[in-house]
Amino acid sequence: TNQKDNAFTGRLGLTYLTEFGLAPYISYSESFAPNTGLDSSGRAFDSSEARQWEAGLKYQPNDALFMTLAAYDLTKTNALTNELVNGVSTGFSVANGEQQSRGIEAEIKARLDQNWDLVASYTYTKAEITKSTRGDEGNRPANVPKHMASAWLSYTFHDTLLNGLMLGGGARYTGVLYGDNANSYHIDNYTLFDAGASYPINKNVTVSLNAQNLLDEKYVATCDDSYECYPGLRRTLLTSIKYSW
Repeated sequence: TNQKDNAFTGRLGLTYLTEFGLAPYISYSESFAPNTGLDSSGRAFDSSEARQWEAGLKYQPNDALFMTLAAYDLTKTNALTNELVNGVSTGFSVANGEQQSRGIEAEIKARLDQNWDLVASYTYTKAEITKSTRGDEGNRPANVPKHMASAWLSYTFHDTLLNGLMLGGGARYTGVLYGDNANSYHIDNYTLFDAGASYPINKNVTVSLNAQNLLDEKYVATCDDSYECYPGLRRTLLTSIKYSW
């Protein structure tokens, strides 16, 4: 079967910048994503659509500090759910489910002094299946953690033989999540540690080396069902050379 999906989506935002570095803002955005498969009549499903409102504050009193705090409300429609005829499932799906996510995001970027830099963030998400025929209304959608956090601290050498060398390390935390919409089993939380280094060979060329999941932690990343889960990435080393004109 062939399937072609298209939609017009829009984004609109408004920000007010004060003289002392505080900037309140509000935004609205739309999106869509194709639903693959066929319904009981052999037709392709309507695309899933989403609408999001977001409001927050950005604060930058000087070049050494930038903070953001945001609250959002996201509604996803046309999610796949069971087709019922006279209260009995036909074994097919229909695109009339709905999910809602509300949450708070906070981030800080700070230059602690001439050498030290910090980036940290936290996300809280309250997600709920608000419309479904699968008996899971009120449950949390699969693979959506309630808590996520990360931090990265780096040190850059100046006025020494190692001038320009940057060494950094950080951690990423993902909270407990459910592996299915029925919330019948959960995936444990996990914390991964990362590290990195970069060095400018000259004013044009910079080389870098980054290690993700430095301690080679074994963890489950996502699940499609209780018998179908996927491991997360093991230790990964990435090297790069960047040339700037």
